[in-house]
Amino acid sequence: MKSHWIKPLIVLVFLAALSACTRAPNRSEKPKYLATYPSQFIVGDTYILKDNEKIEGNVVGIGTSLVIGEKATITGDISLIGSTLEIAGQIDGNLNILAGTTTIKDTAVIIGNINQLFQTTVIKPNAQVSGKINTFSFPDAANGQMGSALAGFLKWFRPAKLIGFAAFRLIGLMVLSLIGATIFRNSTNKVASAIQSNSPAAWGAGLLALIASPIIVGILIITICLSPVGILLLLAIIISILWGWAALGSIAGLKITFWLNLEWRTEPATLLGALILGLFSILISLIPCLGFLINLMITATGLGGVILSKFGRTH
Repeated sequence: MKSHWIKPLIVLVFLAALSACTRAPNRSEKPKYLATYPSQFIVGDTYILKDNEKIEGNVVGIGTSLVIGEKATITGDISLIGSTLEIAGQIDGNLNILAGTTTIKDTAVIIGNINQLFQTTVIKPNAQVSGKINTFSFPDAANGQMGSALAGFLKWFRPAKLIGFAAFRLIGLMVLSLIGATIFRNSTNKVASAIQSNSPAAWGAGLLALIASPIIVGILIITICLSPVGILLLLAIIISILWGWAALGSIAGLKITFWLNLEWRTEPATLLGALILGLFSILISLIPCLGFLINLMITATGLGGVILSKFGRTH
């Protein structure tokens, strides 16, 4: 071999070895996330899922502003009530949105369906939505006025306003319990007696009423001729629920004063019981799912006591 071929040959071998050591980019590589979070429950305020962040699970929000960054991912469903949603990243589940606004940007990828009610949704041209877009509406919705009213109501779900609402609820329970212990003492005592004598039956009757009454009221209200009956039934259910809570406050007050060996009259004991029951209900509400179930059980038991006592007439 002639000597003038040696140097070019060495250069070619060197370049081939160098290219073999250089790894070509792998386009199928999964993106690396800087942070991964579990399912989220959000009430009020603003939640931003930044680029290269991921939520492995579902997101549930009430009265919140949710922003999903361009390189962020949520593997589950997003369910929002009265909220503002902005999506630039990827959602692997469904969007269930009620009474709010949604903006789906050009970089967004949504694998599931979009289920919306009373919702204003803007989808940019380059956004990718693999599932169906289901828009539900009620007849005679008055051009979205019902949705606007619901969205306005849900704007109250902010931390400061929630505290105010909780205080109002607590004071209301104490006032109702005091009224029940003074003006309607005999009837409230009968409701309380029905709860104490058979709590499981009261809970079952109340739970059945809570499940059936919205269906019955809805059917009656939709039927034009029977809509006044439906409204009256709805008012009766609301009054019965409040009355049941008042009776439970009376029971709690008498139990507490008995345990503490306090010789209090019925009125201050009822106020104490309503205060403690109300505080417990507010604090337990802070626990997602479990708090709702416990409050539902309390509500059902009180309502069942009203039903078993035939609205405070017997027992």
